[in-house]
Amino acid sequence: MHHTRTNSLRALATAVLLALPWAARAQTAAGNVGIGTTAPTQKLDVNGHLRVRGLGGAGPRLPQVLPDGTLGLLDNADSSPVGTAPNLLNGANGTATGRGPVAVAVNGATAYVVNATDNTLQTFDVTNPANPVLLNGTVPGSGGGGPGGGTSGLPIGDGPSGVAVRGTTAYVVNANDGTLQVFNVGNPAQPTLLNGATRNAGTRTGSSPSAVAVSGTLVYVVNSSSNTLQVFDVSDPASPALLNNASPTGTRTGSAPSAVAVSGTLVYVVNSSSNTLQVFDVSNPASPVLLNPATPGGTTGGTATGNAPRAWP
Repeated sequence: MHHTRTNSLRALATAVLLALPWAARAQTAAGNVGIGTTAPTQKLDVNGHLRVRGLGGAGPRLPQVLPDGTLGLLDNADSSPVGTAPNLLNGANGTATGRGPVAVAVNGATAYVVNATDNTLQTFDVTNPANPVLLNGTVPGSGGGGPGGGTSGLPIGDGPSGVAVRGTTAYVVNANDGTLQVFNVGNPAQPTLLNGATRNAGTRTGSSPSAVAVSGTLVYVVNSSSNTLQVFDVSDPASPALLNNASPTGTRTGSAPSAVAVSGTLVYVVNSSSNTLQVFDVSNPASPVLLNPATPGGTTGGTATGNAPRAWP
């Protein structure tokens, strides 16, 4: 391979040398070629940037930087696409959760999972990603919130569909109850419901909330049956207040919104039935403004996506 690399570099050096004006090149008695230097120490010594417009030859090859700073050619390189295949860290199948897990959020070394069948919130210590440890329960199958039990966890509202976490507070939306629940997770082993006293308590949302996102003291909820985006002020986590209440259920979205994300003063919503991405300006959270209507002056348009868009963490 060393012989092949040397020949390849010599050919490259010769081609470059012939293409350059005499003032820009130098060649030593040892056959070293310099570009931008009069004292080349390698077969091709470039003082500056090198632009390659094409490579020829048979077989897959990749240029590589050698330990001494020189450039070599890696012959017969693997022709597979560059990248590493995902590697499952925690066993052959993963770590058991409750039944029907539908959403997950991570904050620091803790992962929060909501299970739609068991109606539970589970907290996992993921300090060692190869061995997530359930913090708020110890005996699998010992009784979740749903019929028939399931992996343990904190019983919550009916049909949890989304979870978001900021600091020591977790936000869960429950599709069947139509509620937003706020939990203190300062002690992840013992989440505590802040805005209610019973398992099904919480702040009313629109119909069938499907996802939730949080930024600062604002929580964004999309409702798949109401087709709305709601903005809640959670400065007082015990009493979230709906800000965009011109309509009881919030700001109109496309059909069946299924996911929501926030970045600065922009909120992104995808709608699984209308197959659209919508971008809202929430500089004034009491009055979100759709930035990409399908038609001028439209209110429920958006940018087309593939069929049934969903969010992936």
